[in-house]
Amino acid sequence: GHRLDIGPAGGLSSGSSLSTDLLIDGVHTITATITDFLGNVVVDTITVTVSDTVPTVSITSSIDGATFASGASVDSSGTADDAEDGDISATIVWTSDQQPGSSFTGAGFSTNLLSDGVHVITATVTDALGNVAADSVSITVGP
Repeated sequence: GHRLDIGPAGGLSSGSSLSTDLLIDGVHTITATITDFLGNVVVDTITVTVSDTVPTVSITSSIDGATFASGASVDSSGTADDAEDGDISATIVWTSDQQPGSSFTGAGFSTNLLSDGVHVITATVTDALGNVAADSVSITVGP
C-alpha cells in the first residue's frame, strides 16, 4: 500500500486530499509526502496564501463635495492600514475618473492639473497578500 501524508510532518492530514480552516493569515508551504511499500519517498510542496483581512483606507481631505477654482491646487490626503502589513499609507494610489491613465502614489497628493468638471477621486490600497480597499470623494473643479 501507499501512504500519503499531507502537511508538516504529516500533521494536517492523511489521505489523498486536504481541507482545513485552521490556517492563520499568511503564506504557508504545504508538503505532500508519499511512501511506497519499498520505502521509496516522494515529496512535493505548494505555497498557499491565506488572508481574510482586507486593508482599510480613508480619505482625510479633500472633503466630499468640495469645489475648487479652475487651475487651483487640489490637495488630498489619506491613511491606510492593514492587519498584517501595518501602516501602508505610502502605497495609496490616487486616481480621478475624469483623467484615466494618470495617478499619484503616496499618503497624499497636490496638483493644479485637474481639468474642469466633477471628479470622483479614488484612493486605492493593496496589501502584500493582494487584498484591495478603496475610498472615494466627489469634487468639482471650475465654475
